Amino acid sequence: CSNIKYRASSDSFKITDFENSTHTVTIKRVEYLGNNNYYKVTAGVSGANGVKSVIAIMQKNRLDSSLGFSVKALKWQ
Repeated sequence: CSNIKYRASSDSFKITDFENSTHTVTIKRVEYLGNNNYYKVTAGVSGANGVKSVIAIMQKNRLDSSLGFSVKALKWQ
């Protein structure tokens, strides 16, 4: 999408145009999984055509904390 711009000065992305919201995700639980800063995030989902929850495996970036988290896996249920 040409409406996504990277800003090197703040190491962030700016999105100027995007689709309307289709669903809502509400975090219910975050569990630390240990090795390599992995976390399991469990969330409820509404408005997504029968999908009721999502489980994400996230990894906190230890080498560059400004990058935050990486999504390693998603399971929509």
